[in-house]
Formats: sequence, C-alpha cells, structure tokens
Amino acid sequence: MASLGAFSKKHKVTVVGSGNWGSTIAKIVAENTKEHSDVFEEEVQMWVYEEEVPIPKDSKHYDASNDGPQKLTSIINKYHENVKYLPNVTLPSNIIANPSVEDAVSNSTILIFNLPHQFIGRISKQLEGHILPYARGISCIKGVNVTASEISLFSEWIGEGLGIYCGALSGANIANEIANEKWCETTIAYDPPPMDSRAPTPSGPSPSSSQVNLTITPADQEHKDVKGKPSKVKLKPVPSDYPPLDHALFKTLFYRPYFHVRMVSDVAGVSLGGALKNIVAIAAGFVEGRGWGDNAKAAVMRVGLLEMVKFGKEFFGETVHTGTFTEESAGVADLITSCSGGRNFRCAKLAVERGVTVDEVESTELNGQKLQGTSTAKEVNEFLKSKGKEGDYPLFTAKIRMSETRIAPKIGAVNIPQCYFYDLRTTNLYVVRGYNPLTPPDLLQHEIPQTAASKETVLTGRNEAVDVVTGADEKQRLLVVIGPCSIHDPPAALEYCDKLLTLKSKYKDELLIVMRSYLEKPRTTVGWKGLINDPDIDNSFQINKGLRTSRQLFVDLTSKGMPIASEMLDTISPQFLADLLSVGAVGARTTESQLHRELASGLSFPVGFKNGTDGSLGVAIDAIGAVQHPHHFLSVTKPGVAAIVGTVGNEDCFVILRGGTKGTNYDAKSIQEAKAQLQKSGVRERLMVDCSHGNSLKNHKNQPKVAAVLAEQIAGGEDAIMGVMIESNINEGAQKVPKEGKAGLKYGVSITDACIGWEDTESVLEVLAKAVQQRRELKKGANGHS
Repeated sequence: MASLGAFSKKHKVTVVGSGNWGSTIAKIVAENTKEHSDVFEEEVQMWVYEEEVPIPKDSKHYDASNDGPQKLTSIINKYHENVKYLPNVTLPSNIIANPSVEDAVSNSTILIFNLPHQFIGRISKQLEGHILPYARGISCIKGVNVTASEISLFSEWIGEGLGIYCGALSGANIANEIANEKWCETTIAYDPPPMDSRAPTPSGPSPSSSQVNLTITPADQEHKDVKGKPSKVKLKPVPSDYPPLDHALFKTLFYRPYFHVRMVSDVAGVSLGGALKNIVAIAAGFVEGRGWGDNAKAAVMRVGLLEMVKFGKEFFGETVHTGTFTEESAGVADLITSCSGGRNFRCAKLAVERGVTVDEVESTELNGQKLQGTSTAKEVNEFLKSKGKEGDYPLFTAKIRMSETRIAPKIGAVNIPQCYFYDLRTTNLYVVRGYNPLTPPDLLQHEIPQTAASKETVLTGRNEAVDVVTGADEKQRLLVVIGPCSIHDPPAALEYCDKLLTLKSKYKDELLIVMRSYLEKPRTTVGWKGLINDPDIDNSFQINKGLRTSRQLFVDLTSKGMPIASEMLDTISPQFLADLLSVGAVGARTTESQLHRELASGLSFPVGFKNGTDGSLGVAIDAIGAVQHPHHFLSVTKPGVAAIVGTVGNEDCFVILRGGTKGTNYDAKSIQEAKAQLQKSGVRERLMVDCSHGNSLKNHKNQPKVAAVLAEQIAGGEDAIMGVMIESNINEGAQKVPKEGKAGLKYGVSITDACIGWEDTESVLEVLAKAVQQRRELKKGANGHS
C-alpha cells in the first residue's frame, strides 16, 4: 500500500446509510482510516436518516431527567453508539453522523452504500451535482433487481445514477456478530476502471491470494459493464495526486483482524450470490420443516449452488466466474449461513410446520419487513419463464411452487413439490432409498490438487506408455502393470510403491513399470466393491470419503514418481481421478459395455480392453474399433452437473489377454492366434497379457509360471507382447475381512484376489527384464546381420 509520501491528497470516506449493517461497516472503515491516516482522512461521514428516538432505559446512556426522544444523529455523535440499530456497540469517535446526505458526501472520493435498495433511486437523485465526478463506490446492498426482461445489479443502479464506478461487498456477514468483533470474512468485488490504472495489468493473484480471475483492464482499454459490454457511464479518472483506488487500497480500508477480506473482480458474481442464495435458503427451510434431515438439506444446498453458478454464467457470460460461488464468502459461505438460520430459512421452516404459506408467515412474524427470498424467487421465476428456461432451473422454480402452497407438516404427503426428492407413493423410482450429495469433481480437485511432481509423473508415464503400446519406444521396453488386486489400505499401498520404485529404477531400460492401483472391484454377485465405494470396509458406503481417500492416495503415489494404472469401472469416477492416471483398463465383464467404450473414447491415456470372460477376443477387438471413434453420451461435468459429453476418440487402446472359462491364452499358439485376429481386423498387433485371472487358473502361485512362459517368448523375439499385468502385494495370498473389520486385517495382504508376495515380485520382474534384454540383443543382431 503506497503511503502519502508519493501523493498530496488523502481519500475521504462516506458511508451512505446507518442501519445495523451500515453502522457496522462504518465502524470497520473508521477504525482503518484512523489506523492508516497517511492514506485516508481520519473522519468518516455517516449519513443518518434523521429520526427522534428515546434512549432505552437499559442503555448506559439513559438519563431519567431527560428521557424524551432525541435526534439519532445527536445521540450517535454524543455517545458514539447507534442506540436504535446497533445498540451496546461503541462506535469510533471519528464517525460523524450527518442528517444531510448531500453534505455527508461532499468532497468524498470513496462512497460506501448501505441502505435499503428501495431508496437507491431517490438518494441518487438527491446526490446529483453533489459528489466528486471521480468518486468511486462500494455497494453493500445485497440482492439484484430482476424484471421479466432483464437483471440489473444495485451497484449498476448506483453507478449509472451517479455517473461513477461502483463495486460490491457481500459475504456471510451477520452484522451483530461483526460489530462484536467475532471473526468472519467477506468478498469485495472491484474491477478498477481502465482510466484509473497506473501500472501494467497485474498477472498474479490479488492480495487475498484468491484463485478467482482478477484480471484488471489496462488503461488503454474501454471501460466495460458487468456483462462485458461498453459501459453507459463515461467515467472521470481519479486524479494522480490521490493514492490509486485498487485492490490493495480497498483491502486496507476494509480489512480488520476480525473481518478478513478477499478481493475479486467479479462484481456480477458477488452480487448474484447475495441474491440467489435467498431462494435456496427458502428451499432449505422447507426441507428442514419436513424433517428430512441434514443430508437432504445439504443436497438442496448443493443443487442450489449449481443453479446459482449456471444462472450467473448463462445470463452474465464470461464475466462471472465459477470460483466466486464455490470459493468465496459471497458464494458458498453466505449460502451455508443463510441455509442454517437466516430469515428466509426460518420463515420457510415455520410455513411447513404450521401448514401455511411463506407469505402468511412473513406477515405475522416480521413486523412489516419483507423477505428477500420470496420476492427474488418470484422475480427470477418470471424472468426464467420469459426466457423459456424454467426447465433448466428445477430448484429455483420448485421453490416458487412451494412458497405459494400451504404445506401439510406430515412427512410423506404428496402436496409439496419435491426438489430432487421422490415420494414413495408416486411412480418415480420408488425403490430408491435416498439421495446423498456427491462432492463435485472440480471441488475435490481443488481440495486435493495435483502437485507439480505428480503432474510430471503422469504426463511422462502417459507419453512413455503410448510409445510402448504403439511400438515407438526406442528402448523396446515391456509395459508392466503390477500391484495389488485392489487397494484397501493406503499406507500399505505407499510402502509397496516405495519398494516398486527401487525396481522401477533398476530396470528402467527394460521395463516401463506402472503400479496397478485399482480402487473399484467388479462383482459377479455381491461383496466389497473397492476403496471408493466403501473405504471403511464396514458397509457404511462413505463414497465421498472414498473419493477423497483415493484422490489423496493417487496424488501421493504420483508425487513419489510412480505412474499408476486403474480399471475404468464406474463411469463417473474418472472425473474425480483420471487426471492422475497414465494407463487404464476395462475388465472382462465390461468390455462389451457400450458405455465403457464411450467412456474410454474420452480418456487421455492408453486403455486396455480385456477379452471376454469366456476367453473370446472378438469383443475386445470390437471395443478398440469403437473407442477410436467420436461418441456422445450422458455423464457429468467437473462441477457435477449432468451433461451430454462429446469425445474425439482414443487411438491408443490395446487388447489384454486374461484367459477365460474356456482356458488360458498366454502360450505361443494363443499369442499367434491373437495376432492373426488383430491383423484381420486391422488392429495394431500389440497386446498385453494378464498373468492372473483365467491365465493363472485363479491360483496366484501360477502367476510366475505364466510370466516365465511369456519371458521365453519375448526372449525369442516375440514383439507383439508389449506388456504384462501382474497381481502383486507386500505379502502373499488373500484374506477375508474378519468380524472386527479393518482392525483385524493382516498388513499388506489382499482382501480381494490373492497376489504373489514381494519375493516372487522381484524374481518375476528380473526374469522379464532379462527377456527384454535378450529380445533387444536378438533384434540388434538380426539388424546387424541384415
């Protein structure tokens, strides 16, 4: 923050409004103007709508000899307390309560607006000709103005009415808590107008280190409005003898140890968050009143957040950033607070419990005040209807129907529109037990980000795997996918990784070792379905926990330098984890599945398709042909929204021979027959052989024998065998989960298919590495002789 040493003038601050929130904001900025008197004039003007009020008898300022009504401005200036709107909170002495709004704003360069939105138009007219032409504003007024044809922000109303630029402040900000200096945070959206820029456009984050887009328009660009169009307002630049009005200055003005500030440039997103969250809060209140529990309320909040993001993106374009809603106090934090105890939430809850409408609760409980949620919901609904978009926002529109209908408090009644929930007496999915919110993929990736080392490992692993699969690897290495059948214990998996890294380094010129890291277990009937589905191995099915545990494990493995492979079983889980994989596989039970072929067509790494469970190769060859083509199918996006996915196709897929019910297929004759089928179908004659499953006759002790037969063929010059798959663990065999659960498991032993132990693992890899050396020498000799 630049000091006054470089500037001859200081910024003067005025707060327009003195209610509960206005007085609280005045307290914050007055504390900072006094603390930073080198940048700001200490005195903060606060416009007060003059009224005469009696000092309450329980106030420390009560005087029995003079207990008549007094002017509110006089009380504030004498006792430094707003006894009506912010009682029992001492205001800084440098706040000057002023009944004249024209006088209060005189010569102020920073105007902070905090008054009911109904007064914006009137106040703007009063201030015409009374403010500096280069003043700048911050609107603390939550909400937006919605008509059937357009949406406008209150900051825009102020800016256009006064001919100035105005940003916005919003967040999970309960005024009384902040006034009593209970810790919280807020979001300030301010995109400095280009004529105010005095330095090159910053490329890094704001002082808050927020990841939201903070690009500031350079000085030579035209000032644009919140929709990215040329602004109607012709602004005057802030004179250069004032400190620049930028993110750093506004953070200095508002930041307190108890009031943390994050600066962004997304004025539309911050404003919309403060408005749309009230609609979601009413829906959450209905759910609470119905007694559906916290899981259901969380689902409403999740869906509501997605609709908030979608609404902003659809109607304000690229100026609105997803992160404003998902990372900022003005978005997700304000939503949580509003859905936990705000007025909209409480009134909706009461409406359900009493069997009346929300409007009836409003008229009896709020002493003439109005709920923002109901009015905003009606306005938004009319707007969506005029645009033909009602169907795209089911929660917003369901909320409208709920707020206008009397709702019987009995759970199970069918007279309440169900936002993403189904009544068991309807024809809708009556055997579904319930719906729990799923963490959106992009939030999980933000929570557990990929490290730089992980990214390097993944990309290197993918490129090297493609070279081996396509026969372009200069070292003519063998791709070895080796590891536990299914991972159930992350610490043991990390220890196994450390051991395997030693062999990866030792045989780097012969073997491209990729750790088998399977998290999902296909089941013919029932059983434990893997770390994602049931991480605690107790049938609790904590899938969100499983996804977090799995992603953290994958980040840890790849950060160590180990590329990993996993089976593509669930069609949604790749959105959470695929950025960490170098190789994929589709199992024998799902190779015929159209959905899995479509999924593989959109993956950015080689994918192996196993032969059918009977051992037939045709289904795998058909799959490879299908995967190479573009596809369109239903799935979810990174934000967790259902969508139609379009892919371009994956040309780096291959066949995996795993044997079947008709016998093994790893011997030389089977390899030649497979090559002939691949050639006939026009598919690259490159294949991987699974040493387990049908080829081992489901006996893990046979895996080294299968590997030895393959090594003999490789040493003899067979270059169609480009990879092997082996199920290996720290300790040999398999175990069943005991009655005491995870606590009774043996360390480093599989709980699914039996694996070879570490000693056999070392031996098998040594045999394969020597075979590759011999094949390379054989090829080299043949080329030399030729």
